[in-house]
Amino acid sequence: MVISMGMPVRKFRAGLIHATVWNNSNVKGEFKTVTFEKRYKKGDEWKSTNSLGVNDLAKAIVVLTRAFDFVALNEN
Repeated sequence: MVISMGMPVRKFRAGLIHATVWNNSNVKGEFKTVTFEKRYKKGDEWKSTNSLGVNDLAKAIVVLTRAFDFVALNEN
């Protein structure tokens, strides 16, 4: 159970695909999580989804790999 989800530690972007690394804490201590999203515009409004098309997959791999590298290399 996550007690607190703080500010983003780092964001990675490839086009409209974003991965964000977060600092979190619970009763056992601090840990990091990664969220990802695809941004798109519907009319005049920006929206986000985590549903990807085949053309989004390479960019998702890039940003998630960068997020993994960041978390793995910065562990205590």
